[in-house]
Amino acid sequence: MMKTILLTFIILFNVSAYSQNIKIENEIFYTEVANGVNQTRKAKFSIAKETIDKIKLSDSYKKVLTDTVFLKANLTKRKISDPAVAYLYSQVNAAVLMTKFTISLNLKNKLTFDFIEDSVGDIYFNDQSELIVKFYFKSKNDLGNEILSESNYNKNTGKVDITR
Repeated sequence: MMKTILLTFIILFNVSAYSQNIKIENEIFYTEVANGVNQTRKAKFSIAKETIDKIKLSDSYKKVLTDTVFLKANLTKRKISDPAVAYLYSQVNAAVLMTKFTISLNLKNKLTFDFIEDSVGDIYFNDQSELIVKFYFKSKNDLGNEILSESNYNKNTGKVDITR
């Protein structure tokens, strides 16, 4: 009996601890992303309340609300119950995937892609009302020199601009 209670407590603690890693709190979106060797990294993005409100009015967000498969998968796999958090999680991961793809065209060793620890990215709408996900990363060039870069992913066009 005691083992069952202890096991239940451990499972509940692990589930709640995991689900707390991906959230919006005080205009910061906390999430997890994979680096070049698929290690999980914690990432933070500044996001204004006005940006969240504008996202919730968008057609792409409204589509998410009707996509029960997507919502259920995020609830089951990542313990994300808030559709806005699930939406942001998918946008950030799309930005990371497109950035990895873009740098793989220019780098010999794409496995060196990693996030800059303690940096804070941004999620915002630009002047053309396009959703932008901006974050900072490091990678190594052909000579093994570490390069610090900024990625700007445009959700509307699917394109990434990388500045060094």
